[in-house]
Amino acid sequence: MIILCAVWGMAVMAYNVTFQSELILCVPQSASAVAMIALAALIYCIIRLIRHMKRKECIN
Repeated sequence: MIILCAVWGMAVMAYNVTFQSELILCVPQSASAVAMIALAALIYCIIRLIRHMKRKECIN
């Protein structure tokens, strides 16, 4: 199980790094900081939602 979690974590990290690099390339240089902040805020909100759902026992 630990190996599966480690592999899953590396896959998610690789996806995030790839997505961030594409995001930086697609937006103007002056807007790249704002785009990265927006992406980080979106990921933070998703994590909070998952934790909330786990506390309410919506997810096993």
